[in-house]
Amino acid sequence: PPRINLCGKIKIACFDKELEEAGKSENSRYDELAPTVVRPKHCKKFQQKWEADMDYQIGILRQFPFSSTIQCMSVICRNIENPNMVAFTKGAPEKIHAMCVSETIPSDFDRILSNYTARGYRVIAVAYKELPGNLNFRRIVKCKRDMIECDLHFLGLLVMQNPLKEETAPVIKLLHEAAIKTVMITGDNILTAISVARDCGLVRSSEKIFILNTENCEDPDAVPKFILNVAGSSTPNQDVAINIDSSAYHFAIDGRTWNKIRNFYPDFIPHLLVRTTIFARFQPDQKTQVVSSLQTLDYVVSMVGDGANDCGALKAAHVGVSLSQAEASVAAPFTSSIENISCIINLILEGRCALVTSFAIFKYMAMYSLIQFFTVLLLYRQHSILGDYQFLFIDLIITTSLAVTIGRQVSCFQYIILATVYCKGRPYRQMLTTNTWFLVCALTLTWFSTILMIRPNKFIAELMDIMFLPHMAHDQINFRYTLLAFPVSHFILAFFIEVGIADREWLKRIIQCLKCKRGPKNKYKLLLEQNSDQFWHIIDNNRVAS
Repeated sequence: PPRINLCGKIKIACFDKELEEAGKSENSRYDELAPTVVRPKHCKKFQQKWEADMDYQIGILRQFPFSSTIQCMSVICRNIENPNMVAFTKGAPEKIHAMCVSETIPSDFDRILSNYTARGYRVIAVAYKELPGNLNFRRIVKCKRDMIECDLHFLGLLVMQNPLKEETAPVIKLLHEAAIKTVMITGDNILTAISVARDCGLVRSSEKIFILNTENCEDPDAVPKFILNVAGSSTPNQDVAINIDSSAYHFAIDGRTWNKIRNFYPDFIPHLLVRTTIFARFQPDQKTQVVSSLQTLDYVVSMVGDGANDCGALKAAHVGVSLSQAEASVAAPFTSSIENISCIINLILEGRCALVTSFAIFKYMAMYSLIQFFTVLLLYRQHSILGDYQFLFIDLIITTSLAVTIGRQVSCFQYIILATVYCKGRPYRQMLTTNTWFLVCALTLTWFSTILMIRPNKFIAELMDIMFLPHMAHDQINFRYTLLAFPVSHFILAFFIEVGIADREWLKRIIQCLKCKRGPKNKYKLLLEQNSDQFWHIIDNNRVAS
């Protein structure tokens, strides 16, 4: 329940790869591949029909499951008719590239990879290795993974396309209209993530994306320099800080760069976080680090994930939402039955509704105590006190029924008036007219309280200890109608104050002036209001010279 109220205060929404179709966990995505066949346009070999020759059988002797740390998986298999064993490895192209013999890597590897990833395709690389003939099954079972995943021969790239879910773009647009920052924290290639971000509206087409990298240093203790590229350009841009609007650009970084910045530029992280929209090639622990770092900037963070790799981030976030019924649902406070990000909209709506309801009940119960206190004081002045049944009627009948029903969407009149005024509708809840139970209670109690004031019968008057004022005996009716004018005036005044004054922006500004509040208290707002020159100054002073 406390998380429900937090949902109404969400300031940043983090998403993994569930913006696209086939939103499976990282393991299942690599275990169940349905790749697109990429072939040359003009090749007679591929124009003829393929016929599968299944006379031979291949047995899998051992499998090394996908690891998010090394971003690949391997299998050792053997043709039944051939005694030699072969290892096949698939995974992130840059990881497979590092495992392969350099002579087997095509010269245009980087160009082809960039071409497909920049267009939003998911690309994984495949390589193989023929194992020595003296390896038997017993030695294969005991061998370490490092012995297999080295000196591989590059085979090719598998190119897959995951179209955007149709709900993604409208949800992102709605979050932007609500002034909620949206970011992507994914394990995919950075160029693929950038393409998806543009397609779904996470980044507008008119806005620039700067890819921040760090140079590779042979000395691990050497402080690396920054390398800054504009997305779509292959050369470092040395003049990006000139004449740039602070709201018209986004940053994208990968997991390797994140680690370098955390180790060598920790003071730069807050400035980077408020300007970064895309976090790519991030491992599970790095996702958790990003969420925790955002929380230190006073963001109320929500995280939407669907796999085991997101468990840490889902648990660390203020509001974690799992789109899977499997591993991630254990760590996340919320689990969605629909596998798309539209659930975050419903969660924010419910959270804001819960906040409004909580404040309404709090204000009502606080005013209820004050009203009863002053009622008793006024009666003491007349040498009287509320009767037992009057206390019972106020506490049990009026206050309890209204407090319960106000959550579903005084003198006696004051209690009813305040409950009605505090039972707010739009923009975060439905209109008062839709709260049937509350309307029935309010109207019934208003009618009964009016009868008590204007013309109570003898039984009710005796039961409720209603006393008639002797000095007003000659004009009881006019006096009672005069009393009835007070709750009517109170209702009009209370409604005007709550609707016309209490929720207005100008009142908040006046209160801020009286409190001498000169700016926002949240750290992320302070960072955004700071001149961007300081941010660019840090990058320029630590950038690789052209």
